[in-house]
Amino acid sequence: MSAILDEVFRTQRQRLWTLCYRLTGSAEADDLVQECFVQAIEKPPSDDDLARRLVGAATNLAVNELRRRKADEYSGDWLPSPIDTEEGIGFRAGIDAPPVAEPESRYDLVESTSFPFLVALEALAPIPRAVLILADALAYAAADIATIFDTSEADVRAAHERAQLGMQPHHVNHRSPTQERQERTRATLEQFMESLERQDAPGAEALLAERARSVTDWGGTYTALPESTTGRASVAHAHLQAHQQRAGLGVSTEIRVINSLPALLLQVDRPGERDAPNVVLRCDLDDDGRIARLDSILAPAKLSTIRFARED
Repeated sequence: MSAILDEVFRTQRQRLWTLCYRLTGSAEADDLVQECFVQAIEKPPSDDDLARRLVGAATNLAVNELRRRKADEYSGDWLPSPIDTEEGIGFRAGIDAPPVAEPESRYDLVESTSFPFLVALEALAPIPRAVLILADALAYAAADIATIFDTSEADVRAAHERAQLGMQPHHVNHRSPTQERQERTRATLEQFMESLERQDAPGAEALLAERARSVTDWGGTYTALPESTTGRASVAHAHLQAHQQRAGLGVSTEIRVINSLPALLLQVDRPGERDAPNVVLRCDLDDDGRIARLDSILAPAKLSTIRFARED
């Protein structure tokens, strides 16, 4: 059985990680995958259902993690852990799903790892969230999902309906990360960074939508705005001020594809005790090509999967 587990770990580890990441939006996916295999070692399933049992274990572990997260008070705004997709999404094949004779899945495997999608998922309860991922992103049939949660198909379908209802705002604002959108995002981020470096407030504001929103996930670790900021002038001022402070400490920047869209990676050379040494700054554009939302991820636990230049 040990040889079988070794082979399954080698072939399934990445797929299980991507399942856990989609379910939680968190770098804690690493720990969840490890726990899956610990459970498999402690209580080995039969050879013919090993992969399926691992998927079920990963799903239930992720649901428990979501419940713990919702029960704990998080400092400031929560954002997903960013992942590096510069070379494309290496797990595009996803999890092998059982044969399904139901409608084609609603979300493709790129969208289901996008920031807007993961942020929208956070509003859902853990079970509906997991059902949505399994059914609409990975094409699992209701019967197989019911087996994972030891419940009825009727309960699965009810949870699926609640999840789809909760995702309606995402559908209204959804924009696929096409090549054109990637190129526009890269160009806009470059212009925005140039404005920050020049401390050009009018230039920065011109790139922002009127109701632009800025959200920072600092996890209670570093100095940051405790609440999100809304409005073109307020968002521009907040980012100009933050960049001016970083510039005094020495800052280098790089653009890399994060969760399928270009994002800025900032590194501070001489950070103080309350200064974030690494930041991922990403954005979503509106239909006019202006920045509708800026996300800044500072919390070190969220950046564990991102390799910054100084770490190479």
